[in-house]
Amino acid sequence: MTTPTKPKMPFEIDITEETARGQYINTFIINHTENEFLLDFAIQAPGFEKVKVLQRIIVTPKQMERFAGLVLESYKKWDSTYGNGAKKEKSEGGSKKLN
Repeated sequence: MTTPTKPKMPFEIDITEETARGQYINTFIINHTENEFLLDFAIQAPGFEKVKVLQRIIVTPKQMERFAGLVLESYKKWDSTYGNGAKKEKSEGGSKKLN
């Protein structure tokens, strides 16, 4: 198994150890107004009626457009390497060069 390479960032990123550990979520809710998108990241635990929002991110429509494109691009790369795209490639007997 190969270790993914870190993309070269055009700027230095400062991240606390706590933030770097990340936080698991299994639910997300997206709402919007004319001027902003609200992204709520939450956890829904079995046996509990309420969903607990752990983080709310507010972005402009322009930022959301870029974010959505980056998420889709990243998902397609994941899918071709690990998901159904990779499984389909294996079943067809093809090989693919990974970047």
